[in-house]
Amino acid sequence: MAGSKGLLAFAFTLLLSNGIKAYKFEEPKCETAEEHYIMYPASDPRSFYVCLPDGNPRLVECDAGHVFVNDEQVYGCAPFSLWPCNKNVVPIDCSGADRDTLVRAQDPHNYWICAAPNGTPTELPCPDGKGFVKNSTHMGCISWDGWSC
Repeated sequence: MAGSKGLLAFAFTLLLSNGIKAYKFEEPKCETAEEHYIMYPASDPRSFYVCLPDGNPRLVECDAGHVFVNDEQVYGCAPFSLWPCNKNVVPIDCSGADRDTLVRAQDPHNYWICAAPNGTPTELPCPDGKGFVKNSTHMGCISWDGWSC
C-alpha cells in the first residue's frame, strides 16, 4: 500500500469534485484517460477506487477514523466529523430517550447501546461487510449495498 499513498497525494492535488456522493457506490469505469483522474466511492464508505494507468481499478482504504467524502468542500479521505452523513449524529444519552435504543456512531461500522439506565454507553461493531443504519424502516447492521445515511 505504500505506492497507493503516493498515488493518493497525486490524486488529491489534481482532482476536483465531480458530484459523486460519498455514500453512493459507483462502479469504476477506468475506460478513458479522464476516468483515470477520478476517485470512485466503494460500497464501504471508508474505501474508494482509483483507476490505474493500465485501466484496472484499485481499492484504497482511508486511514482509521476517516471516510471517503466527495462534496463541495472535501474530495478524498476526511475525518468522520467532516462527513455529510454525520451531520445529524449526536452522542448517545443513556439517561434519556436513547437508553432503550441503538444509536449510530460516527464510524458507520459501529453503533452505541446503553448497557444499563444511566450507565456508560458501549460502542459495538457491526459484522464485517455491514454498516449501522437507523431510519423509519431499518434499525441495525445491514450490508453496504443496501446502506445509506
